[in-house]
Amino acid sequence: MIRLAALAVAVAALAGCTPVTEIKGPGGQTAHLIECGGLVNSFADCYEKANEVCPAGYAVLNASQYDGGTIIHQYGASQVIKRDLIVQCST
Repeated sequence: MIRLAALAVAVAALAGCTPVTEIKGPGGQTAHLIECGGLVNSFADCYEKANEVCPAGYAVLNASQYDGGTIIHQYGASQVIKRDLIVQCST
């Protein structure tokens, strides 16, 4: 039971985590890869992070979602969902 509680705390802590990676976009300009996968995140989380990263606005270069099925592990099962948003900030 303690393991389950620890897992629940870890999942809740990671729920707000939306990583951003700086990458090169078209023409070598800076773009941002925003990852918001998992069951607790949605594209709304990606767009919220894009607004934080690019407060003056942005252009969406790509938005993709991959539903990878289910993984069975010792704590039960987890659905694999990967969402990526690539944006270029307005100047």
